[in-house]
Amino acid sequence: MSPPERSPSHSDGTLNAQGLDRIKNIWPKDSPPADPKQFLDEAQRILDEAKQDYESAKESIDTPIEEVLLQDAPDSCLDGRLGEIFSRRMSRFPLSYGYLALVTAASVLVPRCENARPNLFSALVGPIHSGKSSAIEWAQKLLGISSPQLLDVLAGSAEGLIRKCQDAAGNPRLFSPDELGHLLAKAQIQNASFTYVLCRSFYADKFEVLMGRGQSATFHASLSILGGLLDGDKFEEAFGVASMAGLYDRFLFGACPGGFTFEYVPFDGVAEITDAEPSSVSIHPDVWAQKAEWRAEDPELEPRVVELALRVAVVCASFDGRKQLTARDLGPARELARYQTRIRRLLKPNPGENFEGKIAYKILDYLSRYGGKFVSKREMLRTIHAYRVGPSIAERALSVLHANGDVDIQKIGREVLVRLVPERSDVEPE
Repeated sequence: MSPPERSPSHSDGTLNAQGLDRIKNIWPKDSPPADPKQFLDEAQRILDEAKQDYESAKESIDTPIEEVLLQDAPDSCLDGRLGEIFSRRMSRFPLSYGYLALVTAASVLVPRCENARPNLFSALVGPIHSGKSSAIEWAQKLLGISSPQLLDVLAGSAEGLIRKCQDAAGNPRLFSPDELGHLLAKAQIQNASFTYVLCRSFYADKFEVLMGRGQSATFHASLSILGGLLDGDKFEEAFGVASMAGLYDRFLFGACPGGFTFEYVPFDGVAEITDAEPSSVSIHPDVWAQKAEWRAEDPELEPRVVELALRVAVVCASFDGRKQLTARDLGPARELARYQTRIRRLLKPNPGENFEGKIAYKILDYLSRYGGKFVSKREMLRTIHAYRVGPSIAERALSVLHANGDVDIQKIGREVLVRLVPERSDVEPE
């Protein structure tokens, strides 16, 4: 019986003399003599690096990602009487739902003034059965908003909405479809005029619109919009390419906070009693100086976000009976602007113009949350619902991002890991 073959390595994993002899035997005969020790050191270095990479990748796979819950808008956003009404009557809703619905409904009761536009566009964004519709219903009924101020209809086109508003004589109207998705889906139709009409109505109460067959109509109302949207894919579909011209940034967004569970309670039938009618509000010049200071202190604060926060401040001042909005009144508006800036990092339109572009954008957005750390490719594609558009499209989008150097892909055993290339991420790699 032949003796058992000896291992070419020591118990610590390094090569012994027999292993060195084997290296010499496989070295090409016509090559210059090699230094076996140098060769061994280099091989050992490569082996050590591979082990280290494997352990790091294995740790990324095995370490569970702690769930991070989305926070509600802070109580510091609440302003005056409307803030008090929310706290007393609507606190069962998240502030991001109830207060936003309340100030938007209230906007149609505010007298119009030349230098202070109070009309608001607002969307409550969250999963099904999270209380969006109930929050809107409570806000409208608490303030007694009803027809003709309330346009509780599904307008199938810009023409339909114009017809509803052409007899308003410039008075406020609240367009409140239960689901904004229907409205915004119409705005996505190529060459549709819906997006134009909505964007224009944010700043103008009266304008002419050319309609089909050479006809024209006059839009004549101060329009506010309030409705609900499903989060995730539905939000991105609603605010797609067609909204990038400006409709998206005209909206206030209230996102359902993580961990919130809605329990339905019907409206109690008691409207709020207001001692005095909302007042007409003008804006003091120091407000504009304060706005410039905010922008200087926080470059991420977009001008439109500040404008939206100031419109809410005008609505709140009106319900408090204040005749003028001054810089010292803007504390809650600053907090609302900060919340809107924060929530826009999550609720963003998808600028992709085709399926592959949309999936590529989703991949980059998902990976950016992990700051250059490797994540499971399978989990990522499942989370962003990439396969809804087809496996080949998802794989091609990922391959293009890899080829462009935007993402890094590594395979550890049967697991494929993906990360945003550190040089492209928002934080420095560890």
